[in-house]
Amino acid sequence: MPFRHVGAPVDVRGCARTVEIYRRGDCIATFPRHTDCRLLVDQSHYDGPSDARVIAPAPLGRMARQLVLPRSWETPGVTAARPDLARYQRALEALS
Repeated sequence: MPFRHVGAPVDVRGCARTVEIYRRGDCIATFPRHTDCRLLVDQSHYDGPSDARVIAPAPLGRMARQLVLPRSWETPGVTAARPDLARYQRALEALS
């Protein structure tokens, strides 16, 4: 979930096609279900300024930006309903 909500109570709802995270009735994050990705990461959740309660994460360096995908589940070739590690590895190799 976005870093500014760390430590706050949230509701997580598993829907048919998505997992949704809510805070105070507002949807703050949505992730797809049934992807080949084993770890879903949305890099935009780490962007933004600090506030009085939470310090913003350090920005990724140049090398890390090349390794970390902005939204892991949007990787070309990673869309099938069943996880298949070999297919996932081929998709990541195609990006490099």
